[in-house]
Amino acid sequence: MGNFKMEEAVAVLDLIDTCNAVGREQLPRIFPDSNCEKIISYLLKRKRVHLSKDGTYLHSTHIGKGDMPRPDKALIAALNVLGDIRGKVQTYTKAIQPAQVAFISTSGDYYEICYVTYGLEAIVASMFGNSGEAKRIVIIEDMSQAEKIKGKIPGLMRFARIIPEGGFEYANP
Repeated sequence: MGNFKMEEAVAVLDLIDTCNAVGREQLPRIFPDSNCEKIISYLLKRKRVHLSKDGTYLHSTHIGKGDMPRPDKALIAALNVLGDIRGKVQTYTKAIQPAQVAFISTSGDYYEICYVTYGLEAIVASMFGNSGEAKRIVIIEDMSQAEKIKGKIPGLMRFARIIPEGGFEYANP
């Protein structure tokens, strides 16, 4: 089988299935202690996942069904944030819009990661209304968005600004 535990392969397959499609670069960020290359090789050989031309892993149930799912930039960014905080995450799943990813922290708090596209701050903020007790990490493209969002998204705990060189700069609201 390779140098990995079957539970690791199940977790990788579950992430790919839950998110419909996951980019090649996300797996080692989310599963840093796993041998992702061997797991993917194992899953590809058994036709449990498919590697698309653009480097996206798709669950085998999507193959041959017309439009192939692709991760959008919001989901990719949310998975990258999840990878940055992986040591503080107990469990996670794809979230209901407007959030992209939901997780329970190791301290037991419920969080959502939400991407706010530049220019759509008011629309996204209105989608939350007075929703629940979730704590939120909001991904923004530019710090000017922070002022437009502050006080309008319930449970806002951190901003994750995308930096051009890659990665994120985190800031408190």
